[in-house]
Amino acid sequence: MESLGRVYHFSKDFDVIPSPFGNIMLYQIGEICCEVGYEVSNHKQWCYEIAYVKSGEGTMFTNGKAHRVRTNDVYLNGKNDVHMIHADRGSQLRYMYLGFDVPEAKKKEPALAEVLQFFDTLESPCAQDRSGVGEILGKTVQEFYWDL
Repeated sequence: MESLGRVYHFSKDFDVIPSPFGNIMLYQIGEICCEVGYEVSNHKQWCYEIAYVKSGEGTMFTNGKAHRVRTNDVYLNGKNDVHMIHADRGSQLRYMYLGFDVPEAKKKEPALAEVLQFFDTLESPCAQDRSGVGEILGKTVQEFYWDL
């Protein structure tokens, strides 16, 4: 991502050596506040990703399909999805994200394999947060932020 167009960006990347948390491998975690009209360019998602929109509005694209997002939305990306993010021209877009994989799930943990299958077959990857995902993700991002 380019540095221009971002008001704030905290990112902790473990893409070369993912960080293990039990059976889950953490690849990235962070928070970004995009300026009005900023665009995160098309890129291939090399892990599963959960994003939570803290404020603003925009459009997130997955494999060419546009999905409007707004405050309190949760957005899911499957592994190998191609996605892009665009902040509206009328508001900044602030969101948190967590990228992960569970490489042994299909062999060892059928319940986690079902979760990954859910991510891989989503038709509608965006929904309002009704389960506190944003709060949990916010606390997790904060843990990594203070651990610098």
